[in-house]
Amino acid sequence: MNAATDDEAEQIPSSRATSIRTFAEATEVLVSKKFVQDSYVDEAVVALLGGTMVAIDGDAHFERRRPGTTFFRREMLKHYEFEILVPLLDRELDLLASTTLPGVPAAFDLLTFVRNCVLRLTVALIGLDGVDTDEATERLRQQAERLSEGSVQRFRVGDVVGSEFTSRALAAKEDFKNDFFLRSWKRRKALVEQFRKGDLKDEQLPKDILTMLAIHGPDWTDEETLREAIQHVLGSQSMVMTILESVELTLGWLAAHPEDGPRSEQAGFLLALVDETLRLRSPVPGLWRVATADFALSSGRRISDGERIFVDLAAANRDPDVFGDDVDIFNPHRHPEGAPDYGLAFGGGAKKCLGKPLVTGRSTPGRDTSLESDPVGAAVRVLHRLLKAGVHLDPARPPQLEAGSLRRRFASFPVLTSGLVAPRPGASP
Repeated sequence: MNAATDDEAEQIPSSRATSIRTFAEATEVLVSKKFVQDSYVDEAVVALLGGTMVAIDGDAHFERRRPGTTFFRREMLKHYEFEILVPLLDRELDLLASTTLPGVPAAFDLLTFVRNCVLRLTVALIGLDGVDTDEATERLRQQAERLSEGSVQRFRVGDVVGSEFTSRALAAKEDFKNDFFLRSWKRRKALVEQFRKGDLKDEQLPKDILTMLAIHGPDWTDEETLREAIQHVLGSQSMVMTILESVELTLGWLAAHPEDGPRSEQAGFLLALVDETLRLRSPVPGLWRVATADFALSSGRRISDGERIFVDLAAANRDPDVFGDDVDIFNPHRHPEGAPDYGLAFGGGAKKCLGKPLVTGRSTPGRDTSLESDPVGAAVRVLHRLLKAGVHLDPARPPQLEAGSLRRRFASFPVLTSGLVAPRPGASP
């Protein structure tokens, strides 16, 4: 199941709303200031994200967003990609190679591999201290899973007990705060205070989000900052699924189109693969908005003041008027006029996902971008490294999806690879 249809949307708690399904109408709603974020009604989501940048509008949203627009600049993206992610991927793949017999394909769960890599990247991105052992990393992973479960209850269907996910998510929030957040936030505020006194230089400060918030939001409460940190933890969970989706769809495409194999070393083509994945399998089925005044869309549809809107991203990203008649088919050579290749996967307007450059970089398909020197985005970088390692699906064990959710989430993703080379003797795993 890829997306919420009109009937399925009715199963989501508090989701009875006018469904917007065309690309033009969806874009107009997301861009217009006449529509604001629908108030969060789920207890867990309010406690996790209430008051954060993704949950507010207008001037308050702009003020929260402004520091982040400078944070995700090229210099910072290059730091995270080349100094953290690339060495991490190489180390993990070397570890797999060192535990694999020569000539025997390595078999492993790509979900676990990608989740661990993205989690460690997220630790560095947020600036979380104390995640320096396998035990601490596993504790954080479990917290992230429970936080994610609680944040997406609107997309759950079937025999699911919402209160159970709420209590688990709220407990995870407290654990995350006490285990990792408070110590990290306290240390960065102290470092920024030293910086303001002239005892530290700018380049001596950590390059992470908590430091940025300590500089630009000195009056923020611990709770406000905690929720912003949780927002980035949740974003990492979506990136994991996007990477897995891109691997599955890319392997299928290359099997059917071997002539494109050599292009998997080209940054522009890799980006096109991820963008088409995002269009076809958007991380979330849709977004909710509320009209603040009577409004007539360009299509002629009239929206009443206070009317709740469900912007069906999956449907909008399959609008044949924009993406062609073969909208349900994965095609990385699809470059629509007047729309991003990824459609509305990152939202639109003032609330377009701020972390997009971290996922897919700042480039566009066709631009002369170098994999060796340019930050291309974490999803693109991981896809490239996995293809280079010869990852392919395990024919005996296909990927499995979680049940009970309108969001596609993998429960397991078994793969094989025969392209790993054992690290040189004496190399650090």
